[in-house]
Amino acid sequence: MTIRCAVKGKNDFEASAWPGGVTREFFIYPEMSSCAARNFEVRVSSATVDADMSVFSNFAGFTRHITPLSGELRLVHDGNDERALRPGDIHTFDGGAHTVSHGKCVDFNLIHSIQWEGKMAYIREEGSVSFSRGFAGCFAAQGPLEAEIGGDVRGAVFRVCLKEGEFLLAGSGETTPERFALRVIRPDEPMNAVLFSASRIG
Repeated sequence: MTIRCAVKGKNDFEASAWPGGVTREFFIYPEMSSCAARNFEVRVSSATVDADMSVFSNFAGFTRHITPLSGELRLVHDGNDERALRPGDIHTFDGGAHTVSHGKCVDFNLIHSIQWEGKMAYIREEGSVSFSRGFAGCFAAQGPLEAEIGGDVRGAVFRVCLKEGEFLLAGSGETTPERFALRVIRPDEPMNAVLFSASRIG
């Protein structure tokens, strides 16, 4: 399997408006797909929620993973399933649910079709995630970090240093079953980061 590794900075993220604020797209797969057309398989983004109350965009047929990077959120799904989220909390839900958001924040999102399995973790020290048939990455929300990508958490193929606000993506869309891991290491400075993976099912 060929692992592609790319680092993006703040000026590389495509920004667009949504009814509740602004969303910045870090990654979308396939490359020529679009969020508006709903023809993508995996999308990673960060959005501002600028209104005290807003309705999330409908992503029927997709699974969503979300965590606040700053501020707090209270999400109400289909009028009765309520979740309160603070930075560090991960919430996974049906993208087709009617979701009303209360509270202003900046969030981080992983959205994927039901043909994919996604994982997301908010880390302050160290963490790792394994992946195959897909992608993994991390976002340095606060402070610098080091990341290793390899065949397991001890055998690094790449080592990358990220500055605050940078985004790392590793992997490919190939269907080989070979497994890899992405490990994040905290340097001697405070760190908040989001680590994720998306693997094709079957």
